Amino acid sequence: MIALLAAVALASGLQARTGRAPLPAREVERAVVLPRGWWAVDADLSWKRAVGLWGVGGQRLLRDPGWRTTRLASTVRHGLGRSVELGAQVPWEWATLGEQRARTVGDPVIWGRLALVRQEPPARSLAVELRHQAPLARWPHGAGAAVWSAGLIGRVRHGGLRVEGAARAERWTAGRLREVPPRYRGGGPFWVKPGDRWVMTTEALYQVGPLWTALRPTVTRRGPLQLGRGPAVFPAEDYLPEIEAGAWTVDLGSSWGAQLTRGWTVSGGVSGSIVGAGRAFFPAEAIHPARGKTWRLGVACRL
Repeated sequence: MIALLAAVALASGLQARTGRAPLPAREVERAVVLPRGWWAVDADLSWKRAVGLWGVGGQRLLRDPGWRTTRLASTVRHGLGRSVELGAQVPWEWATLGEQRARTVGDPVIWGRLALVRQEPPARSLAVELRHQAPLARWPHGAGAAVWSAGLIGRVRHGGLRVEGAARAERWTAGRLREVPPRYRGGGPFWVKPGDRWVMTTEALYQVGPLWTALRPTVTRRGPLQLGRGPAVFPAEDYLPEIEAGAWTVDLGSSWGAQLTRGWTVSGGVSGSIVGAGRAFFPAEAIHPARGKTWRLGVACRL
């Protein structure tokens, strides 16, 4: 929360009030790229209680893994010129596994968006996005894998209904596995190469007055995960045979919110996996999310 307040103060001090592009009053009317001269500062708190695991073939394993996770993320975005937006997010994460507790700074993310299409008033907008996730989190079961991605995001609005579609390709690099799976212990240090991904998301948002609600399904195609004994980015001879085939996963989320003013919004939501796949011996939420609902509360400010 201190970081959020500091970001708001910084944004207030840096922004130029003159020459800014207009910001639509309603959430449903806003384009993919933030208008020129505006700052967006968000804080989101989410928590999850794992109720089971996903098997390699998508089976619902009933065994309770016993961990709980909490995540607080601060996000800052800024509109540069008419067509460019830059953004960054820094999360803090806490986890409980039985009697063990851990906390760490999560993997920060930076991104840039370039508007390709933008109609005024914004009934249609399309942007290309480049994103990088740095491997700074220090979980015992973490892998330290960086993620590079590129994709397209588009929105179409008709009255109080807005439909958004996004597709991106993610390139996951190899990282050293901090805790070796039991079946491989004794074989020396291991590196893990998460499979690259194709992620496709659709969101339908409907707004009445200051209130809005949204439904967001996500379909992900994951490549095979591999273990190896070296830091090679691409699978090489020193990698062990493939230990997990590629898989399709499906997630569904719903959210709701209220605009208190043009600049302030509060929101909440819940999401979970409908179809998943994973390995019980590798409980890294970023790579193999456990079964269970994730609840979220957030506050957003536009300056």
